[in-house]
Amino acid sequence: INANTSTNAYLEKIRQKREQNQMRLDELGLGELKSSMAKKNKKQKRSTSATNTDNTNTKRKTRNTTASTAPVPVRRSSRKGTKPTKYTGDEEELMHETELRLRSLNERENNKSGIVTIVDDNDDVNGKRTNTKNNSARPKKIKMRQYNLVDQISTEKRAVYQNIPHEEWVKDMERFCHMKLQNSDTNVQRVMKIVEKLVVGRGVQHPSTGAWFKKGIKVNLSNDFRSMLDEAAQWVYDNGGDRGHGWLIEHPIKKCFVYQQARAENGGAFYSETKP
Repeated sequence: INANTSTNAYLEKIRQKREQNQMRLDELGLGELKSSMAKKNKKQKRSTSATNTDNTNTKRKTRNTTASTAPVPVRRSSRKGTKPTKYTGDEEELMHETELRLRSLNERENNKSGIVTIVDDNDDVNGKRTNTKNNSARPKKIKMRQYNLVDQISTEKRAVYQNIPHEEWVKDMERFCHMKLQNSDTNVQRVMKIVEKLVVGRGVQHPSTGAWFKKGIKVNLSNDFRSMLDEAAQWVYDNGGDRGHGWLIEHPIKKCFVYQQARAENGGAFYSETKP
């Protein structure tokens, strides 16, 4: 009984204290302000809870929209992978594209096999080439080399070289290219390799057509190398050109011409006792 009495006395004291505070607020005119602030706080709490609910719903809608607009994975089927690609467009464009591809393939095959197309100025009325080795490939224009060298020595001066063995003048020419012309070792080796073939009659074979130049004919120091150079240029042109840009036959013959002129002016060999 004592506990209940003490408890009730405590609660009664709190109630009285609250009444006193309320009376004081009323005297000061703050009672209505307190009640209005309490209502405002309740409204704010309600609006905050409603906003959170809307945000949650928006997130859910965004997720659903993203899921619905996600790209559909492409089906990779081996059954359909072996089928030809479907082209779209006009038939004329497709035919033109096919023609370009076939032409490109033909050019690649010709380049691998070493076939060179010769183009002359002999065109017919329709503009078609009449002198081609391979009509399927695109024509390749080839220009014949032209040489503007000094005048050749006379026939009488060249005749004195008739009996000089080729072993002597070939060796002297090699040293002449090294010492007098100051050519590189590679340059001299490439020149003398062709000269050695010509002096023994082996000749030079064109890599594209298999045609021979001076095969079975032994080249001598008394030959007219100026005319032989023009003959070699024509031979190269008739067989589709020289991919070595002159090293096939023209440069070596030109060096023979230079050596012949220099030996005539020197009055004999440069590095041997042979006269003239």
